[in-house]
Parts: sequence; structure tokens; C-alpha cells
Amino acid sequence: MQAESVDKLIKFSCFGDKVCVVVGSFLSITPPARDSAAVWASFGRPLNSPTLSAHGVTRIGAIAGYSKAMFKYKLNKQNEQLSTLINAGLRYAGTWNFTQDTMLVPYFIKLGEIPTEMTSNSNDVIYDVFGTAINAAYTIAQNGSHYTQFFIRLDTTKNNTYISSICHNIINTIKEFHDHANLKYVSTLGSSNDGGFFAYTYYGDAYCDGTNKCLKDMDIEQIDSFCRYASGKDNSHIKLVWTE
Repeated sequence: MQAESVDKLIKFSCFGDKVCVVVGSFLSITPPARDSAAVWASFGRPLNSPTLSAHGVTRIGAIAGYSKAMFKYKLNKQNEQLSTLINAGLRYAGTWNFTQDTMLVPYFIKLGEIPTEMTSNSNDVIYDVFGTAINAAYTIAQNGSHYTQFFIRLDTTKNNTYISSICHNIINTIKEFHDHANLKYVSTLGSSNDGGFFAYTYYGDAYCDGTNKCLKDMDIEQIDSFCRYASGKDNSHIKLVWTE
């Protein structure tokens, strides 16, 4: 097999004259034309055999290690992106002069507060490194109170473990701001079909008065329960609210 005939983005690792393993988005094993029955028979040999098995396991282990490292890198990147966004929201709290509900993402973009890699074709929605959709809104409640709200929607097409790790990362990032005077609460926001809104709500220090749950005190089990609801309900979001 000639590796030169394959796209340069795909790398070949060949073991002796037996087989070649393509290291890319898939694994391909191609036996040579000669003595193919003997080659395929070698797949049943012990792992200490000097043929495919030991090398293949090593290669698969390396790919798994790379995937784990890349996922950890993305979690750190997500923390950075969300921290930048939350800092911007809190910094501008009290400076808006809107007289009606207003989508804020376009304003944050114009102010240079949104990392370019988070922007999309939509002016109202941005995405983190995992493809988590985020929008922001300035809202005026019926009692006249003004709020800024972030709505964070998890990508529920991913497997539960994957979503859980991302959700835990989001909540732990938000927890870093628990003592900011304007941060009111973080909650799960589900549709009415899921049993109503605000199934789990945790308040910032300024609004945690002993009659409700404090954001700073959220432990792993509470975060896990929060995330199971946030990722397992129809049209469910994580809602972050601070006062103006």
C-alpha cells in the first residue's frame, strides 16, 4: 500500500509487512494480497505477539489518551469563554437604558465582549467550544424590576456522560461569581410539559437569606441533580440572572 496516494491529513502506521493502520477519523485494516488467510488468522494471537495486536492496542490507547486530553482542553476553554461572557454581563449591569425587553448578544458583539470563535450567523445566539447555544436578554418584569438573563442550552444530542461533564463545568464556572452583588440566581428552566419552570434554583450571596439554596454551597450531588434535569428535559435551559 502506498501512503503517498492518501490525503496528507491521514497518517499511516505500518507494522512490518502485515497491515497498515490509518490514524485519523477512522481505523482501517487492509491485509496484503498475498497470504491473506494467514494475516487474518493473526488477529487471534495473544497480545504479546509481535504482530498487530500489541501494536494495535498501544495505538488505540494513544488515541483514547489524546481524546481525553482534548476533552479536558475544551472544558478549560469553555470555562474561559463563559467567564468572559459573565464578566461582561456583570460589568455592564446597571448601564443599559432599554425601555423594553431587548436581546443583548448584538450589543455585546459590538462592544467587543464576545470572543470571535463564539459568534455565529445569528446575531442573537452564540456558541461555546462544545456547541452549547447561549443567548442573553435584558428583561423588565411586571413589578418593574430590570434583569439581565443568560439562557444556556445544552446539546442533548450528545451522550449523557458527555453532557453531564459539560454541565458540571458550566455550573462550577458560574459558582465562581457567587459573591457578586448583582448575581441573583441560576436555575434550570424547563417547558411546562416537563412539570414547570425553575425546578432547581440556587441564589447568589446577596440573595441567599437562609430561606433558599445558596449557589456557593452547591455540592457535587446537587450539581449532578441540577444537570440531570437541565439536560434531560424538553427545551430545558440553564438560566443565569442578575439584577440591573
